[in-house]
Amino acid sequence: MRPLGVVAALVLATAAVITCAPLPLGLSTTPGVTQAVALRGAGALALLVLGLVVGLVAVALRRRRRPLVAGALAVVLLACAAGHVGVLVARGWGGAGPAAGADLVVVTLNTEVDGVAPEELAELVDETGADVVALPETSAERAVAMAAAVERRTGSGFAVLAEQVDDRPIAATSLLVHERLGPHERADAPALDLSAVAAAPVDGDGPLLVAVHPPPPIPGAFPQERWAEQVATAAAACTAVPGAVVAGDLNATLDHAPLADALDAGPCVDAAAATGAAAWGTWPAAVPAVLGAPIDHVLVDGRAWQPLSARVERVGATDHRALVVALARREP
Repeated sequence: MRPLGVVAALVLATAAVITCAPLPLGLSTTPGVTQAVALRGAGALALLVLGLVVGLVAVALRRRRRPLVAGALAVVLLACAAGHVGVLVARGWGGAGPAAGADLVVVTLNTEVDGVAPEELAELVDETGADVVALPETSAERAVAMAAAVERRTGSGFAVLAEQVDDRPIAATSLLVHERLGPHERADAPALDLSAVAAAPVDGDGPLLVAVHPPPPIPGAFPQERWAEQVATAAAACTAVPGAVVAGDLNATLDHAPLADALDAGPCVDAAAATGAAAWGTWPAAVPAVLGAPIDHVLVDGRAWQPLSARVERVGATDHRALVVALARREP
């Protein structure tokens, strides 16, 4: 193989290895790696196909007695594909079992700038029995309309809290809280570029509920460093008050250090990971969930809550899937 081909093979093999293990290599916040590792399912499929193609090339090159580089590259690509699959299997595609005994059902759904109709949200709440609904990219007006639609469908009322930090449509985040949880009032929320809103029970009997939306790592739109800071800030909201529940579009997966480090420090846990459902992707909704990026999360204080189940649901025209989590209160 010519020198240029050898260099290309080394570059490709190195890139594959980095996407397989970004956290141990300390590269999960590096531009390019951040975006690539979010899509482990799609990455596994791409590496598998590429590895098979390169492997066939290596077989063809046997006649010229020069298959070494191509063969080695094929092995690396297939090994990395297997590594991706192994991580996803460990995180799980389950978690959708019955939520019998649930004390709290939490839903998070980025509506892509009011892209979910009130009736569609009402159907989801009715089907899941949701008590708390976090709605990134949802205006106060749309959230009020959603609460009204839920009440018409189920007969249950929801308090509506909303925050919008500026005039950008994506900078609105809303939170619906079921009346059975008692009166709630606005509480301190983390300062995020795309908004966050928090609700605390008026009588102090119940968890702090927080809906969050840190910005995505989009070159030219949101600086990479700002993304990392904001994800860490959003995750830290779970540890601010004992028993807190934080839900929303965190624009990060368990492979990104700002989120992984916060969870490693405890006591908060990712509910989908705790129920073996963390491999399901929530974005983009247009691709199968097995190939998507699991960037929507429900984080809970593991000392106060036991996650029972988690699943994703396609709702309306938004580019995100909803994440539905059932929780049981742990005995003190």
